[in-house]
Amino acid sequence: MMNYFYLIFIIVIALSSLSVGLLYLFDPPRDPRYRYGYRSKYTLMNQENWDLGHKILTLSYLIIGMLCFIGIAPIVAMFNSVIPFWVFIITIFIQMLMIVSPFIYTPIILRHHTIKYNLKNEHESYIKKEDLD
Repeated sequence: MMNYFYLIFIIVIALSSLSVGLLYLFDPPRDPRYRYGYRSKYTLMNQENWDLGHKILTLSYLIIGMLCFIGIAPIVAMFNSVIPFWVFIITIFIQMLMIVSPFIYTPIILRHHTIKYNLKNEHESYIKKEDLD
């Protein structure tokens, strides 16, 4: 008997990633005062970093969602009756790593972008100078 819980769980994670990517693609946050958005010390520095950070996250989540939906879900659907529980746990762990990974490399990219172009802090009210040191 096939256990559809695994497949539904994996598809929900994939659709969540896709929906965040599509939300940021069609209605990106315009500035740090917007209701939602990726807020870090580098995205809050200036508008250029804010826009770049959201472009990176948009692209990342669209790719992650497509990889999970097109890559992982069909494999689980085909072998659902013979997949042991530990394979399901590993699959979920891989998906979680994929979802968290943009929050690891986006600040690194923004830091290099800030240093390369010698960008200044334009949003004084959103970030304190001592947080940048």
